[in-house]
Amino acid sequence: MRLTKNQQLGLFADTYAQAREMFLMQSKVIGAETASYPLEAERGLHGEQLALDASRIGPQHADVVILSMSGTHGGEGYCGAALQNY
Repeated sequence: MRLTKNQQLGLFADTYAQAREMFLMQSKVIGAETASYPLEAERGLHGEQLALDASRIGPQHADVVILSMSGTHGGEGYCGAALQNY
């Protein structure tokens, strides 16, 4: 089996489902508290479940927070997901 350039780099997912799985797995590895909010009325390109997944690291009522988001469509979703998993 030949690996794609994305797979060789190990940063970018080839699909939404892969990117979501990587994000959830990395969140678990670092001990983040994660919540998922499925988008019931929508499906992905391959019929997969779409969701908004949120992970929090640190105190729930912190005075200062950083919010990082990536999209569920287009190239910006893959780039954002890769940055979040790095």
